[in-house]
Amino acid sequence: MKNILISLLLYGAVLLCLPGCKQEAKEKTGLLTGGELAFYLDQIGKTPDEILEALSLTEEQIVEKSDQKTGWLVSETREIEGEPFTQKLLFETPNHPQILYGYQYTFAPNPLYDEEKMKELTIAIALKATELYGDPITYPNGSNRLFYEDGTPKREKKIAFIKVWDIREVWEISENEALVLKASLSDEWQYIWLDYRIKDGLHLEYLEHMKNTE
Repeated sequence: MKNILISLLLYGAVLLCLPGCKQEAKEKTGLLTGGELAFYLDQIGKTPDEILEALSLTEEQIVEKSDQKTGWLVSETREIEGEPFTQKLLFETPNHPQILYGYQYTFAPNPLYDEEKMKELTIAIALKATELYGDPITYPNGSNRLFYEDGTPKREKKIAFIKVWDIREVWEISENEALVLKASLSDEWQYIWLDYRIKDGLHLEYLEHMKNTE
């Protein structure tokens, strides 16, 4: 009888754990949210050695470093809207000490995808970002915005001799950080960049002022 009771208690503990375990696994896909977002933002400003320890990364997982070691490409990808995005740690130009200023998630299919499929992917990510972080604070009349004022997504390319679909949107995700979405599609290349990074250089205070004066 005692053994049966212990087994039931253990089974109940496993069931209680399952929702938390599922949530933890879920946080490894999609845009950054909740505790995972807070954790990643908390690492910004730390040195490379501190980042390796905090993210439990080994040198073997760093598959590429730029010449100045300002971009560390890690081996694992992150699934966003069903597609594998590479993950890069962004460090300031070498100084003493060098510090992390953001994370970059990139999708650049090779061979190229159908153009409309890439546009739908970009739009889906932008809509999800707005759902999670609120309305973008990108300059309202910028030529590279994804959406028109009425909310209709831009699908046409720029003027004929350029032939590029070029998009940039910005969301404020904390007092000090932002998400920048960049997408560029042409007959020769396709990429989507998602940068979770410090606000410095993004002129977000100016953008917020412009938003409040509409």
